[in-house]
Order: sequence, then structure tokens, then C-alpha cells
Amino acid sequence: MLLFQHVTQPLDDSEYLSLFGAALEVTTFEAFDAAVAYATGTGTQVLLRAVRSATNWDRIRKRWLIGVDWCRSEPWALEHLSAQLRSTVKVFDGARVVTRPGCVPIVSFHPKTFILQGGAAKCVVCGAGNLSRNGLTVGHEVGSLLGAVKPLETHETTAWESCSAVASWFERLWISATPLAEIFPQYKRQYEGRARNGIIVPTDEDTGPIGRGLSSDQLVKLRVSRRFWIEAGNLHRNRGPGRPGNQLMMSRNMRVFFGFPAIDLPRDTLVGNVALEYGDFRGEDCSLRFSNNAMDVLALPVPGTEGPSKYDQETLLFERVSDRAAVHFVLRVLSNAEKRRSKVASARARGGPYRMTSGREWGTF
Repeated sequence: MLLFQHVTQPLDDSEYLSLFGAALEVTTFEAFDAAVAYATGTGTQVLLRAVRSATNWDRIRKRWLIGVDWCRSEPWALEHLSAQLRSTVKVFDGARVVTRPGCVPIVSFHPKTFILQGGAAKCVVCGAGNLSRNGLTVGHEVGSLLGAVKPLETHETTAWESCSAVASWFERLWISATPLAEIFPQYKRQYEGRARNGIIVPTDEDTGPIGRGLSSDQLVKLRVSRRFWIEAGNLHRNRGPGRPGNQLMMSRNMRVFFGFPAIDLPRDTLVGNVALEYGDFRGEDCSLRFSNNAMDVLALPVPGTEGPSKYDQETLLFERVSDRAAVHFVLRVLSNAEKRRSKVASARARGGPYRMTSGREWGTF
């Protein structure tokens, strides 16, 4: 069987991600290899969600060859990929790149190639889409799937051999690449140092329509920072009179911190679900909506049962954490001393403090 397909995202409502589904619905695979210029946290989430739902992901051997040129790869994305079962991450020319200021490469690493292999099948997905949410779902990209499944007809042999040649190319690069564990602390220091100084090089997560509500610099800060704090103010009494509310009102597009794109949406639209952790509580489906009042509204753990006794007039801190299953966010209610320290940390990271139009402060670090 010959597999051959193009997508022209986003025309005709097509997505780059559909190429993976087209391959996985035909046969099973034993190995998944990726060679990409960089990885973002939102990109890893949408890709892993798509392939995990279509195959026995935990049993597949996974190898990720990723560039860290110009500090574009997000450390938490690399951690998330490393945490997958049977998963290994290496960095192209990593030992040299991390010693250079800003991780400026000697020769840039720029592929966007995914290879799926099994005893009876070989497939290659490649094109313009990076391992980012925009690259895989909404940006203007062209991607292709080429594959072959045995037993082969004569006209399918060329496709099999072509995919085999790409797999051999990957093997040659993989052998000389640097294991992530050897350079991760050094790379993370470089990345976080540049983020503190406001000199992160934009990725395609930061291009295209960004909607309204926040500046492009603030959106980048929300995307790359591990921690986001916000004064809650007085929450709406959505749970009835005399009961503390749990709907946190945030500025439009603060959703970026939680892994969603900054795009214009119709009012009263579900943006998605956020995994929140508070103490012993772990909720996978805390809803995030773009509300009728043009604000992003996050449903927090229910006060008094799942969450703290109240959120009103408190300062909340969200911290992004990666594990094998997914990325989740640890919620804390800050003391006055912790709030002061968070403000100082934001100032040092050039991530605030900022003020919403209501006067409530927020920041990142």
C-alpha cells in the first residue's frame, strides 16, 4: 500500500496533525523519530495528545533530535518529551551550542521531519511545520506524508526506499548528537537568563494574529515563563449568595500561559481545559473560557473542598510543571511576604509587575 498526502494548513480546515492520523490509522508502528529545529511546550502537548489517542504510545520507542539554536526550544517542552515512556531526547551539536552566548549555532539545525517505522511500514511526515502549536494546527504551512506498507507492489518500492533513506539520515545525526541530560542544566540557565533580560528570540508561537488585551512582549513573557501570579480581586458569586466564587477573571489572552494561542475568539467560547493542582487535589478539566465580558475566565478548584477557603482579595501563583502524562499547573495562594518576593522576581525577570485595567497587578518570572 502506498501512502501519499499533502496538507495546506489552514486552508480547507486542514491541519498538519492530520498527517500523523492518516499514517497511524493504516497500520501500527514500533518506532517514532523526530528531527525538529525547536520544540515549544504547546507544540509538544498537541502532538502527544494526537498520537497518544491513535496508537499504543507508551509501547513505541521514541527519539527526539531537537535544536536549541538561539534558545528557541522551551526547557519545559524538552522535559515533557524526556518524561515519556521509552523516550530519549538528544540535541544537535548541543555540546558546542550551549557554550556559545545565546546558543548561536555554528551551523543552524532546521529540519521538521518525523519518521514512523514498523516491521511492515515506513512513513515520513515533513514540510514546514515546527514542533509548535501554530506549526501543527493553525499557521500557514504545507506538509506531506509519504509511506509504504508491505507487501510492496513494484510502484511502491520507491516510496519505501525513500523513507528508508530519510531514516538513515536520522541515524547518522542521532549517533553524534548530545544527550539532553548532559547539557540541560547549562541550557536551562542560558534560556532563563535570556528570558529574564527580555531577549528570547520569537518562535512561530509569537507570530500571526495575537488578538487584543496584552502587548506582544507580555504575551511572550507569559509563554516562556514558568510562573504567573495575579491578584484575584473579588470573584463573581457564581456559586450562589454567601458562597465564595471560583471564576478567576483575567485579561484577554492570558490564556497563553496555559498553552492556548492568542487569537480573537467569539465571546462566550470555551478555550479549553487546564489541569490544575492544589494540595492533594488534581483536576484535569478546569475550564478556561473567553467570556461575554471579553475576559479570559478560569474555573479554579472549588473553595473549601478542592481548593482554599476563598480566592477573594488573594494573590494566586500558577507554576507550570511537566510530567509524563501532560503539563499541569500547581496553584498556590501567596502570603504577603511571598507576594512581595514574587513582585521582586518579576521585576528582575522584566516580567512585570503589570496592571490590568481594573488595577489588579500581575506578573511572570
